[in-house]
Amino acid sequence: MATLKSLTQAHKEENMTDTSKMTPEEKIAFAQSLMEEAKADGQKMFDDTINFLNEKLQKMGRSKLDAMSGLYLLMNPEEQKSFVTKFKEVTGSAKPKQRAAKGTAPKTEKAFVRGTTYKDPAGVGKEWTAGGLGAKPKWLKALVDNLPAEEQKKKYEELAVK
Repeated sequence: MATLKSLTQAHKEENMTDTSKMTPEEKIAFAQSLMEEAKADGQKMFDDTINFLNEKLQKMGRSKLDAMSGLYLLMNPEEQKSFVTKFKEVTGSAKPKQRAAKGTAPKTEKAFVRGTTYKDPAGVGKEWTAGGLGAKPKWLKALVDNLPAEEQKKKYEELAVK
């Protein structure tokens, strides 16, 4: 069996890059380029394998889902958990929507005063009592909802029945 030293010597004799005369910076750059090349080679091998399997599945008349289901059944529970997590990340469903804890919503000050009755200036008999049952009427929403907070307060004061 060949030793590391004999393999290194063989590479040098085959006109491989001789790193003995390189500076440390050059060696680092050379190592990084080799790592990038190895990653690219690994990705190509993986892609070739996937393409090969895809062709086999087509010839067998089976779907990719059939293959994934079969592989899933071969996994141990830890691999299955990891697979599901990765699948959720890839599909964008990894994190369920989080609800805020009860009572953590910011309190907004109401522009109207509870118990105060407000009258529609354009209509006779149209009134609304703040804080009572029922939603805010459309006439009141149209008058105040698009105003900034300070102007809303002023408008409510104008509409209040005295």
